[in-house]
Amino acid sequence: MGSIYADHAVLEQGAARVSHFGGYLVHAGDLLIESEAPASQAIIRLESNSIEVASLGGPVKVTDGGVMLTRVAAGSRVAFQNTGAAPGGKKGPSETKVFVWVIVAVSVAALAIGLTAAAQGKSPF
Repeated sequence: MGSIYADHAVLEQGAARVSHFGGYLVHAGDLLIESEAPASQAIIRLESNSIEVASLGGPVKVTDGGVMLTRVAAGSRVAFQNTGAAPGGKKGPSETKVFVWVIVAVSVAALAIGLTAAAQGKSPF
């Protein structure tokens, strides 16, 4: 069971067999599955605690939306733990991005305070 869109599919439960899906993404749990060859074929199974990806022909790439986790070669399968994330849902910002934004915000605030003090001829220290 899932949803099919023009540029991707979302597998919400059960299994799906996809063929010739070059350039087409399949969302299963918090994983993205895509073909690395136009004629690739794969079976994707989503269960409550696992996600299985089997390649029937051609390489298939599995990512977590940003980082490549593995490449599934033809004739092999790989299983992943299903973390229960919403299929195809938007992920929140990573901890690294939040940390960088906090550093930037604090730096800008410190610069503004320093420039204001300099303009008034006062030392902030």
